[in-house]
Amino acid sequence: QDDMVTMVVSADEPVSFHLHGYDIEKEATPGEPATLEFTAAATGSFPFTIHVGEEEHTHEGEADACEPQLPPGAPTPEIRTTASPGNEPGEIDVAVEVENFVLSFASAGAELATGHWHLFVDDVLKGMYVQPEVTTAVSSPGEYQVMVGLSDIDHCDYGIDAMTTVVVQEG
Repeated sequence: QDDMVTMVVSADEPVSFHLHGYDIEKEATPGEPATLEFTAAATGSFPFTIHVGEEEHTHEGEADACEPQLPPGAPTPEIRTTASPGNEPGEIDVAVEVENFVLSFASAGAELATGHWHLFVDDVLKGMYVQPEVTTAVSSPGEYQVMVGLSDIDHCDYGIDAMTTVVVQEG
């Protein structure tokens, strides 16, 4: 988190590539590598997709078309969260408990829904996780709204969320 990330993509044919979670998309062509630079605000694992060819690739409308599917007969997943001030100034410790859900970035072949959880602090995405406990940083003391939500392995939001607040003290 807060690191400057630079990715250079060279290609021997036209490609477009997309960094999910950050919603950054660029194109590279032979002899013209593409450079992707950003400050890592969110933590976690983010799929990087490359599309070969010159056909136009867009993500417009995906949020509307993105509908997570539960395995046949699977119970509805649940998520609960707790948040507390971390060990260091400006940190928040967040824990989640899930039911009827397998935390994994890859298909678990389970009879339960599979995916990860997104962490938002004051409506800002902080990361995507499969571990049940994480620490995130905030810029100043104050009260913060912490929201967590379940997504499938393709980043489709189940609309299953939990929310709490936490007060971060100075120093």
